[in-house]
Order: sequence, then structure tokens, then C-alpha cells
Amino acid sequence: MVDPIFTTLLTSSVVEAVATTIGDILGKFIDIYQESEASRHRLEEMAESSRLRLKELQQEHEYSIIKSLTDSKIKINEQQIIEHLRASYSIATHRAFRDINTEYATIL
Repeated sequence: MVDPIFTTLLTSSVVEAVATTIGDILGKFIDIYQESEASRHRLEEMAESSRLRLKELQQEHEYSIIKSLTDSKIKINEQQIIEHLRASYSIATHRAFRDINTEYATIL
């Protein structure tokens, strides 16, 4: 028959080996779970970053359109002012020549 001490030693050795193996396997499962959680968090952060960047680009585009329209309106207003000044200058010049001609005609 097998000695009880030997059986106890053998059993404790087997239990230790099995417990170590099970511990290693559980450790691997925990590592895999934590890696997948970290990966999921990274994907969520990337998605949020992409949403923020898209919103920023949309705001930049809207600002660009508004600025373009404002610049166009300013150019139109400038052109109208220039045309008004030309017309006023032309009228004032014609009056001045007419007055000079009238004065010149009365002097002669």
C-alpha cells in the first residue's frame, strides 16, 4: 500500500500544479477582458474625437460661407459708393465748366 505521507505530498503537488494552471488561465482571461475593454474605450474616444472634428469643420465651413457673403456685400457696397462718387464728380465737374464758361462769356 502507498504511504499516506507520500499520497498527501502527491496530492498537494497535483493540487498546486492544477491551481497554478487554473490561476494562469484565469489571469489570461482577465488580461483578454481588460484588453478588450481598453480597446473599446479607445474606439469610443476615437469616435468622439471624429465627431468633434466634424463639428469643428462644419463650423469652419459655415464661417467661410458667411465671410464670403459678407465680403461680397462689402464689395457691392464699395462699387455702389464708387459709382455714386463718379456721378457726383461728373455733375460737379459739368457745373464747374458751365460756370466757368458763363463767367468767361460775360467777361468777353
